[in-house]
Amino acid sequence: MLSSTACGLNDEGVFAADASTPTPDVTLADVSPKGDGIAERDARTPPLDARHDTAKEAASRDAGRDVLSDVVTDVATDAPLDVQRDSGLDSGHEVGPVCVGAGQDDDGSAANCCAGLVASASNKCCEVAGTEESDGANCCSGGTSGGKCSCLGNTVSDEGSATNCCSGAESGGMCECLAAGVGDNGGASNCCSNTEVGNVCACAPLGAVNEVAANCCSGNAPGAVCTCNANGATDTGGAGSCCSGYANASDQCACAPLGSTETTDCCTGNVSGGACACIGNGTAATGGASNCCSMTVNGSSCCAPNTMSSGNTASNCCSGQQAGGTCTCLSAGSGDNGSSTNCCTKSANVGKCCIPDGMQDEGTMSNCCTAKSYFVSGDTYYVCGCVGPDGSTNGSTANCCSNSLNTNNDGNCGCIPTGSAVNGGQNSCCTQNANSANPSLCCIPDGSSSDGTKAHCCHDKVNNSNNCCNDSGNGCG
Repeated sequence: MLSSTACGLNDEGVFAADASTPTPDVTLADVSPKGDGIAERDARTPPLDARHDTAKEAASRDAGRDVLSDVVTDVATDAPLDVQRDSGLDSGHEVGPVCVGAGQDDDGSAANCCAGLVASASNKCCEVAGTEESDGANCCSGGTSGGKCSCLGNTVSDEGSATNCCSGAESGGMCECLAAGVGDNGGASNCCSNTEVGNVCACAPLGAVNEVAANCCSGNAPGAVCTCNANGATDTGGAGSCCSGYANASDQCACAPLGSTETTDCCTGNVSGGACACIGNGTAATGGASNCCSMTVNGSSCCAPNTMSSGNTASNCCSGQQAGGTCTCLSAGSGDNGSSTNCCTKSANVGKCCIPDGMQDEGTMSNCCTAKSYFVSGDTYYVCGCVGPDGSTNGSTANCCSNSLNTNNDGNCGCIPTGSAVNGGQNSCCTQNANSANPSLCCIPDGSSSDGTKAHCCHDKVNNSNNCCNDSGNGCG
């Protein structure tokens, strides 16, 4: 038979562990053999509910929280059970660390929120977007969609986590939109441009409403509307960002050429029949002569060239003069109206139409480009310029470019010696070469023997072989 001592009883028949606890006068003799252990436990231990209430009150006082907001821990593992205290306690558990559930105040720190919860901007523990939930009050966003906590749009508080943002991005505690080139995270509304292509955020097209110019393909948004870039501006989003629809190789918006139906920014500034049209005569040649209907300019204006007849007025003519509606060229001695091409001779000297050397003089030497002419023997006219080497003097050496006769004693003009000023072109020089000095002088070309005067060489240099030169070899200098 088992002794009372072996069963944990003292000499009086009381459990040793409960000796200090007041109990009814019960001995082993009063308990039937069939239920002796159970009966004694029930008799000597306070009711279970009473023990739990005592522990709950103590834990509530220690934590400074209301009993209804606390949880318990497992005695065996010491792991938090996340069970609200008002759900009751089972035997074998005691009160442990307490966390705050969804929808309740975080007691001053997000660390107090139960696992999986975050603290919102209003200091409430809450469930992040995407969490299964039927009560929006428990969600950081304050609402649900499809049985889950809904997400928050751009430029609002992220309520404690970027996970709450529909874009999945935040900065400084605020949900932010996604830039062009970034995945749209589920919709164009998450993009700063409100535009996506293939689930990737794209820049906002022309005409889109957007307050931030950087979100527009054009990078231009006056009045919060994406606007095209004018000719000359940097092309920020392909030629489509340019008002003209054209961009050059330097990524600058370019004007629309002749014939383009993109008439917003024509190079000509002229539109006709729904297309960029050429510029008429007498109008500023915007973009150059290629944009003129006549393909000709005079100064800065399109003009009609000589002999063009279309009922032109003088102001439409490049020459500035017309006869019977036909533009006419300008004679020698007249002003060239801005270009030698307006002259009948196609030559001008200091803004004055003139007769080039070799052409027949009209009778006034001053109309020759060189202001020189000579009489042709046997004829009744003069030729502008002077007579070159071996040419006939026509009765006077003054007609010779050299003002001298040749050495053949045949009565013809001679050449201009080295070191003398050129007259009538370098072919009048004995060496048929002239330097670039002002005035130009007849000179000895490189490689030819020097006459002993370095200055007579075209480059003022002589080498060790006494040849004119212009390099660093053979002592050239």
